[in-house]
Amino acid sequence: MDENIKQWISQEKNSRSKKIKKILSKMDIKIWDKKIDPDHQNFPFDVEEITGAGYICLECKNKNNFNGEFHIYRLYNKEDNEWDFESEMLVPVCIECYECGSNNIIIEYRPNWAFSVFKDGDDCYHLTLISNKILINFEDSEGYFKLFGQLGCNKDMRNNSSSIMNEMAEWELNDWDSINSDTNAVVVRITTKNGMEQNEEGIYDASGTYKFVEIGS
Repeated sequence: MDENIKQWISQEKNSRSKKIKKILSKMDIKIWDKKIDPDHQNFPFDVEEITGAGYICLECKNKNNFNGEFHIYRLYNKEDNEWDFESEMLVPVCIECYECGSNNIIIEYRPNWAFSVFKDGDDCYHLTLISNKILINFEDSEGYFKLFGQLGCNKDMRNNSSSIMNEMAEWELNDWDSINSDTNAVVVRITTKNGMEQNEEGIYDASGTYKFVEIGS
């Protein structure tokens, strides 16, 4: 790579870094790392339910609308030969601001404390804010166990959550005739594009486009 281009890239990174620090200072938000919190008093991995604002775009301060790729998880139960679900959990896979298109997004998990979203090399890379204002580390062995708990799955399904996720199969939504008649509960994962919104109760799918559906039990 040409030295002039390298120098320009370096200058752009430094300029962007200074801009972000200035924005964070105005918002009175600290990005967590070991240097500023050596005693882990505000360690994000110790937080289950956030008390901060959640997803925030650092470029335009949008907190309400986001694009990207998301997974919708639903627990369907069969009662009297009818399948239905009571609630769903939204899990971001990649995310950008709906208003300005920036992927410079943070999660404020406690007032004035945040971490960057899906930033390569960051300590919090695998920590994800899902529906109900819940933080889950999906690299942790209990990540999907916690997700299944939020869905309302029974103990057996929670204990087998990793296996169920590994054995997810493509499925046509609402094709209940394809399911074994002895099965009474299934987890459905719907991959969606765009349409995430956030309010005081957390994130949810408002207008996402369904791209792919999988099922496991």
